[in-house]
Amino acid sequence: MDPRFVRFVLPPFDPDSEVRVGLFQVVDVVGRRTLSRPWVLRARRHFRWFDENLPAPRSHVRDPRAVFWFRGAAGEPLLRARHLASWLRSRGVSVVTLTTTDPRTILYEDRWQVAARPGPGTFTAPARRGASGTGSPGRP
Repeated sequence: MDPRFVRFVLPPFDPDSEVRVGLFQVVDVVGRRTLSRPWVLRARRHFRWFDENLPAPRSHVRDPRAVFWFRGAAGEPLLRARHLASWLRSRGVSVVTLTTTDPRTILYEDRWQVAARPGPGTFTAPARRGASGTGSPGRP
């Protein structure tokens, strides 16, 4: 089993979690008004698979600082997230791929993902493969 955890983030800083926002917040970050209809439809197709196949435990995780990480061995969900990140990058959206072996305090877990409250050292460096962008993974 792969001991790493993988997270895809966008540049904006989220004041609740005190880290950069995650991949699934891209529509909020990019802005609904600035997106073309074909772009939104394509993004919805990508997100639909996750909605139908990945547990959405946000309602069970009450800590606003919690962030979600894919398990390194998440198989298809991680592969699809990598594909989504690549597609977004090809459309000019800055997506950074982060990895860690210690997401810190785990608040929720299933076979594909964990929700954890990050701590010092959680965000150490971008992943080697598929990384895009520069700077600190936490505060911009």
